[in-house]
Amino acid sequence: YIIKIDDFDVTATAFSEWVESMICPLDKIAYLLDGAFFTALALEDKKKARAIIDGIVGGCDMAELKGDYSKLSSILAKHTAEDVRNHIAAQMLPIKKRIDAIPAIINNKLFVVNDLEKRYNADRISDKVSELSSNILTNPNKETISALVIACKSLGVAEYAKVEREGIDLLKKEQREMANSLVELEGDKALADALLEERAQIVGCKINKLLTGCKIQMFSTQINGANIADCVITDDEGVNFATLSTSARLRVNLAIQNLFKKHYDVSIITWIDEAAVFDKTHLPKPDGQVCYLYAGDSDTLVVE
Repeated sequence: YIIKIDDFDVTATAFSEWVESMICPLDKIAYLLDGAFFTALALEDKKKARAIIDGIVGGCDMAELKGDYSKLSSILAKHTAEDVRNHIAAQMLPIKKRIDAIPAIINNKLFVVNDLEKRYNADRISDKVSELSSNILTNPNKETISALVIACKSLGVAEYAKVEREGIDLLKKEQREMANSLVELEGDKALADALLEERAQIVGCKINKLLTGCKIQMFSTQINGANIADCVITDDEGVNFATLSTSARLRVNLAIQNLFKKHYDVSIITWIDEAAVFDKTHLPKPDGQVCYLYAGDSDTLVVE
């Protein structure tokens, strides 16, 4: 194919550069042509959709936030709030697993240790070893030597039980320390969640002030009450885009398209496909030149 600008042949790279300088970033031009591209993106890749909205409203500076997030300020200088939250959540998982696993490990060790301590008393066996050792010096015989070997083996078992008991104490200490670490991480995660929610509210307010005909919810509430970053497009009444009628979706798409046209200060013709879903009274009339497309008789396309 050949690309021409003002009747002069240009390369694909030159054309892309021209679009970037004269219209908008190349990866955003689809949203200028039809808002349906963005409403589809908001369903398929919410993180990317949120990033685009951040770019439109200029994001949210720390100075705009009312909460105290100074504890996270150093890490936020290098990472996004969402990355920080996900990193903290990832750190919590192995700690939770270890805390949950320790009681079972302790119980198994206690079962063995309690049984061994009942049968092998370390102090009593140690006294027995000392006694037998003295007897061998004064009266060495097979019976005394055999008894000493058995006593030494029993002492080894008793010492093993003692070491295992100390290991149980260490496990309990580890459990307490990990529980304290988990509490601290939970506090950091709650702080990151609060930051994300406040940012989402601020960005949501900014973007909705620029929209007419629809709204965008920047976070959603889960069943457990937690708020998570989101990008849910609704009509003015708050009805989710996915459940809207065809005509209502078209109106939302037009509102989204108009948002991008205003943001990039671009005036282009607005194409309204499936215009037949509207009656003449409620036919959308966006600013600028508009072209309505209707399905005519015998598979024809009516352009108005």
